[in-house]
Amino acid sequence: RSKKFGDAVSMLRAAAASAGTKDEATDLRSVAATYEQVGRAYNRGMSPGAKPIEAYAELRRALNLDSSSGAFKDELQGKLAQVAPRAAIQFFLAKDYETAYQAIRVAEQFGSTSGDLKGVRDNLSSTAQRLYSEAAAEIGTNPDEAKAKLKQVKGMVDSKSSVWAKAHKLLNGG
Repeated sequence: RSKKFGDAVSMLRAAAASAGTKDEATDLRSVAATYEQVGRAYNRGMSPGAKPIEAYAELRRALNLDSSSGAFKDELQGKLAQVAPRAAIQFFLAKDYETAYQAIRVAEQFGSTSGDLKGVRDNLSSTAQRLYSEAAAEIGTNPDEAKAKLKQVKGMVDSKSSVWAKAHKLLNGG
């Protein structure tokens, strides 16, 4: 909990070397490897100089790895609430729309009230509408491309939105 990941890893590996049974040693080495990974992801994600997309990925990784102990859950979720809106913008600009939407959902899940969330959500919605229109126009001439766009639309907006419903219907032959 004091974020001395290296010390914890060293201690666990030393304990594994003198463990009573092979199973105990394996378990201790496994825990050490997990702490090492949590520490690496935590430090990269929390770094003030980390780029939003990289910090977002590392923080999600650290949160996932920490799920068994939950020792850093609140801190990681708080930082994700700060980083995810900026990452969503970067994902959107890179045209990685589904990941931008996922980042928005993560930010909201962890309590972010960033004004950037609405802007990215609005941009995703208008892009989804454009992609749907393109898919609807080409469904007869290029069905594979149209279906790919429709799947993309479904991954970038909320399932309660009208464009999601239209994409779902067209994708399923309706």
